[in-house]
Amino acid sequence: MTFQAVDVALIVAEFTLAAMSSLGTPFTPESDGVYISKRDGKIDRICFDDIHSANAVLYRPGTAAFSRLVSRVVATGFHNLQDVDDKPRDKAELMAQKWVESFGGKFRSAEIQDVTRSFSGTATVKVRTTVGHDSYERLMNVIVPLGELWVSAGLAGASPIADPLKNPEAVGLNPSFLTQKAIKDDGVAEFCRFYVDRRKQELIAAGDDPRRRKKNEDDFTPRLEAHLVGLEGSVRRQLTVKGIFDFGTKHEYASSIEVCSVRKQNHQKP
Repeated sequence: MTFQAVDVALIVAEFTLAAMSSLGTPFTPESDGVYISKRDGKIDRICFDDIHSANAVLYRPGTAAFSRLVSRVVATGFHNLQDVDDKPRDKAELMAQKWVESFGGKFRSAEIQDVTRSFSGTATVKVRTTVGHDSYERLMNVIVPLGELWVSAGLAGASPIADPLKNPEAVGLNPSFLTQKAIKDDGVAEFCRFYVDRRKQELIAAGDDPRRRKKNEDDFTPRLEAHLVGLEGSVRRQLTVKGIFDFGTKHEYASSIEVCSVRKQNHQKP
């Protein structure tokens, strides 16, 4: 059984060429379907289909070359991120002060209590779904609208984004969110549907045999993995700030406010 997606070859080619360039080996078209790189007296050729694979290294999901490239990109961080918030801690404290002064209070201090981060843009994800004897793998682009997902980052979330990026949570994404998006892919959904239907048939055929039923359950239950391999977009923060103030007396008051560089919409938390 074969599963195809119209844009797989295009996504693989775009990802491979961009990844190679970011890793210091840019490729340019040599002929139809073949790309070439000349560096330090060495010539390398790559392609993305079987037709040209006799004279060039084939890159597509499932090949050793492509798997090695994905591993290198994941390890080094293939990301183009804009950190929208400049000195968010200082700005949050200043906004807390202005808020206190807006109703006649005398500002004393501000304390950051929590920080959440949100990514908006495009996340390139390597999706792999498997059953006992078969698998389906592809790259897909997940579009994340502005303010759709917010992930808790703790007090350290007010700091600049770390480089290299170690996990999706650091920019306001989480694996479960990416997995939910991956399930909606047509190719992934069809692979899962086929084997879920096959599992029903095999369980009926197994009858009352518990060992056979367990084996069929394990062999024909799709398992999905989604690994982040690239990001292009921006990161924003929301800070919860406790402002401490008085009204010219000995009595001290405290109130918490939320400071954000973008209005939250369709707010989700993991």
